[in-house]
Amino acid sequence: MKKVSSLKYIIFIFLNFLLIQESQADFAPAHCFYKSNPKVKVLVQPIYSEKNPGACNGFIVKNSKGKILYTLQGMPDTRATIYASKNGRTVMLLYDYIYSPDFESNLEIIAFYRDAKKTKAYTWKQIMGNSNLYRQSISHISWLISSPIMELSKILEIKTSSFQIFHFDTKTGKVLFTKKTLSSQDESRFKVCREEMSYTSCMKKLFNRGKFVP
Repeated sequence: MKKVSSLKYIIFIFLNFLLIQESQADFAPAHCFYKSNPKVKVLVQPIYSEKNPGACNGFIVKNSKGKILYTLQGMPDTRATIYASKNGRTVMLLYDYIYSPDFESNLEIIAFYRDAKKTKAYTWKQIMGNSNLYRQSISHISWLISSPIMELSKILEIKTSSFQIFHFDTKTGKVLFTKKTLSSQDESRFKVCREEMSYTSCMKKLFNRGKFVP
């Protein structure tokens, strides 16, 4: 019996340690950074804002030898994750883990650039609307179910926590396809649940093995 009790105590201490680590990390603001990939032969270096720690307002694209291909400055401050195509001509900024003080309906959460020129950008309102279907912690908001692959190909697919699928043409930034994966009735039920419970709790309550509970 003593061995079982000690094992339970160790598990209890370990779980508490994980919770403390998670809560401490949660207070740190997200940082703008480049998601590198061995297949991509360029390096994208964020230009960090002097006024807004952790945010960047531009980027520098370099080839494999370190030569600067082009520089873009003067973007709105963002803590987005930066993705690039193989040749570096197409760059996307995806603000997938939003620092709560930055949040507003007109916040740009997706922006596409081609040869240092912005081709298309989308705000929170354009992608998520007035939906309350997102994960929220003390200091951050998460709205993606699946992150994109590290290398930008011609078509990008993202899945949102509001049960939508988007396909984008990465060259132009235009939406090629969009689809809702929940019926209007089920979506309404989820929104009502979200008024009282967290996103994760509603997922547990309303879904069973990936299927919506009638």
